[in-house]
Amino acid sequence: MMLNNQQYKEIVTSVDGWIPLMVMAEKSALFSYAQLRLMHNRREEHPHLNKCFRRVGKRILVNDKLFGLWMANELPEQRADMLTETT
Repeated sequence: MMLNNQQYKEIVTSVDGWIPLMVMAEKSALFSYAQLRLMHNRREEHPHLNKCFRRVGKRILVNDKLFGLWMANELPEQRADMLTETT
């Protein structure tokens, strides 16, 4: 799924896409709350994962659409990195 700039901007700026980490854990069959929290804590170690998480006060929010794009290597930044690695 290739995103154009407008679609990406809508995903990033939409408030609806940001959900609490606990809700994401309940929704996800792949990741537990502890695993998602560990990803949040180590988000600086994984390229582009930082875009998927936000801390607002004590709450940790994750953008489920951005997270899915990150998992599929479809974030625009990841696509650009893949293009520079192959050239």
